[in-house]
Amino acid sequence: MEENILNSKDEKGRTPLHCAASIGKRLVDSHRNDHCENFPIHCASSKCHVDIIKELLQHCLDSMELRNSSDQNILHVAARCGEDNLVKYFLKKVEFQMLINQKDNRGNTPLHLAKMYHHPKVVELFTFDRRTNLKVLNDRGMTSLDIRERALETSASYHGEL
Repeated sequence: MEENILNSKDEKGRTPLHCAASIGKRLVDSHRNDHCENFPIHCASSKCHVDIIKELLQHCLDSMELRNSSDQNILHVAARCGEDNLVKYFLKKVEFQMLINQKDNRGNTPLHLAKMYHHPKVVELFTFDRRTNLKVLNDRGMTSLDIRERALETSASYHGEL
């Protein structure tokens, strides 16, 4: 009976574990993805649920390496969502260092995403971490600094300032 409940999905394709990750409860089944190919650990990362992430990793350490449909790891998701406290947590733990410079399906690192989505606290955390490679190019041939400069140029030209 319990197995059927864990396998059930709502109208959005989410299992009870996905729902638990989004509302802060704990369940253990870290390799089930939803209709958007997000795993529970991605959902928890997008909402800064550190306790859920710790619980998931305690039961299945390899879930830190899971990638969503955009080929993003949990650090990509936290950076994209502006979860600076979670990014700080990941950067403090040596076991997450391999995630820092990984690229998603568009070649973006977590730092690229933090810049694209305008999360200055997250950008600062990555910039001052010596393990962050500031020279990584995405698929458009841009570093994270290029993204910021291009955004400023676009903004200035839009306002007629160039």
